[in-house]
Formats: sequence, structure tokens, C-alpha cells
Amino acid sequence: MALQKNLQLNSGVQGDYWRITGIILDFITQAAEVHISLYLSKDYSDGGSTPINNQTFTYGAVPNQIKPKPFPFSYEKTKEIAEKYPERFPMEILITIGYLEIKKEVFFQDALDV
Repeated sequence: MALQKNLQLNSGVQGDYWRITGIILDFITQAAEVHISLYLSKDYSDGGSTPINNQTFTYGAVPNQIKPKPFPFSYEKTKEIAEKYPERFPMEILITIGYLEIKKEVFFQDALDV
């Protein structure tokens, strides 16, 4: 699972393949970080190339955030996604939730699922 959305960096380099490269969860504070990385293309990602850009989105109880985004990794949400996608393994379920949340971000609202 990944997202396709073109971005041209200030350097002029362009990429269009975004993949979640990390999720950090803190169930005690109900906070999460989802890290998504931009690659030149799917082939570069699959080939193990270094990403050309990284973004981090935070959800839940994040210090100094005026209006925190809800914590999307609750037991109820995880169970809902697991039932909707029974063929996916537990880590894939967390990654699916991450993509669903990232697609709510303004920049990614028109990104294609690839």
C-alpha cells in the first residue's frame, strides 16, 4: 500500500511515490507519529533507494498542539479495520489506519492509492 502524489522539491527534484516508513505509538498518552517518505518512483522505493523527502504527522495528545488530531489507533478503530480487511496482518492494519489518516491531510486528499 502506498500513495501516488507528485511533489517538486525546491531543488527541482520530483517524486510521486509516498510510503509509510514508520509508526510510533504511545498507548499511555494516546499519541502517535506516522512517518511517510517520498521516493522518486515505486521502482526507487522497491530498490531500497533513500527517500527524497520525509513528512511526520502527529495524532492524539501532542504537547503544544492547539487542536490535536484524534488518536486513530484505538482498540475500537484497530478492530474495525481488522474486520474490514481480514486478510491483512496486524502491522498492515496499523499501516492501513496510518494511510487512512494521512489521506485526510489537505495535501494528500487527492492522492491515489497504489
